[in-house]
Amino acid sequence: MSEFAKLHSLAPSQAYRYLDRYKAIDFIDKHYGIAHTQRFEDVISDITAYCQRFGGAIK
Repeated sequence: MSEFAKLHSLAPSQAYRYLDRYKAIDFIDKHYGIAHTQRFEDVISDITAYCQRFGGAIK
C-alpha cells in the first residue's frame, strides 16, 4: 500500500481508501500467494489496472 501511495503521490490513508473502494484490498488478499513473489512495480501496475476496471481514475 505504501508503494502504491508513493507511486501515485497519495497519502497512505488516501491510498487505502482508494484501494478499498475499488476492491483492490480483496484482490490482494485473494492473490497474496502470487503477488508477494512479483516485483513491486508489476504488482502496483496490476492493482492500478484492476482498480480502473472498477471505475478507478488513477493511471
